[in-house]
Amino acid sequence: MRVLAGHAGRRVTSASAVLAIVALTGCGSSGDDDVETFRDPAVPVTFQYPSTYQTSTDPTVGSSAGANAAFRRALVLDNDNLILVETFSLRIAITQSNLEQAKPELDAVVDQIAPGPVSGKRVEFGGLPGFEYKIDLTKPSSGQSRLVFLFDGKTEVELNCQSTPEKRSDVDEACDQVLSTLQKA
Repeated sequence: MRVLAGHAGRRVTSASAVLAIVALTGCGSSGDDDVETFRDPAVPVTFQYPSTYQTSTDPTVGSSAGANAAFRRALVLDNDNLILVETFSLRIAITQSNLEQAKPELDAVVDQIAPGPVSGKRVEFGGLPGFEYKIDLTKPSSGQSRLVFLFDGKTEVELNCQSTPEKRSDVDEACDQVLSTLQKA
């Protein structure tokens, strides 16, 4: 049984990141010169991220579990290193009590872009339940994605922290900052 309508017909993107950097009105300064706060009324969470990341409203990434996102923005360090934020509308509300119903479908979606079988681990960030996956990528070369799927009722929030070996520690640090400051909007 399909639980996640947002995953039905998802097309997986696998292309080098080619990003048009544009200003995103939903992001603003948090008062700290080194940190920005991500806010958008279409996304049920907010979080902080390093001000060295630019924003893009039309990202193409090496791994994305969906091309039919209701919302899509990227926080970009450079063409191959970024944090992608997407939301998807779901047919049913996902909560702590029925979270395991979503896992087989997420595993199948992530399996499309991973080089081998995957199984996400259960996580919680900002009070939202979800699953996290780490996968290797072929594009960008030797790339890696840390995919976090969080559920706020009938909305799924996907965070994709994509990195290359040269910038992996920078992206990992930024991803950790995003997740540790994430909260419901």
